Amino acid sequence: MSVYQKIASLSPRATELLLALGASEKLLGAVSQKSSRYPLFATVPSLGQVENVTIEHLKSIGTQAVYLTPDVPVAENFIDELKSNGIDVITFDAGSIDEVEREIYRVARTVARSTQAEKLVTRMMYGIDETRRRVKDMEPIRTAFFTGREPYTVAAGGNIITELLGA
Repeated sequence: MSVYQKIASLSPRATELLLALGASEKLLGAVSQKSSRYPLFATVPSLGQVENVTIEHLKSIGTQAVYLTPDVPVAENFIDELKSNGIDVITFDAGSIDEVEREIYRVARTVARSTQAEKLVTRMMYGIDETRRRVKDMEPIRTAFFTGREPYTVAAGGNIITELLGA
């Protein structure tokens, strides 16, 4: 697996993961995010909205790899164009806690941040264990978990939220 030094992120979630792994110096740019819980996001050069990113701009800043998540609206032909121009496309896709852990380690290897990944996963698992401990004896309630706006996104069924709540 390659280790990248010059990265563009076309996904706010991927950008936040890279920042959490301590790879901010490798980020040449990231797509805009309406709001971020991560203060370092403001230090990353903006690439604008994802639909306005061009292959020419990514090439001009010397991008080696582009990070995506499955929910990012990037046309398949754009991904093919990135690959044909020598820019690797790395995705971050997880639907369960185990998959999140695996993806964190995989992405960390691409930016040489395995130690930071271990710390991040340890903190994450501690938080999950604490959450499970706190809700263990609670009566179940019906909830809707809205994860995005414009368009609205709702978590339901077999997903990380229901896994966290032990449903």
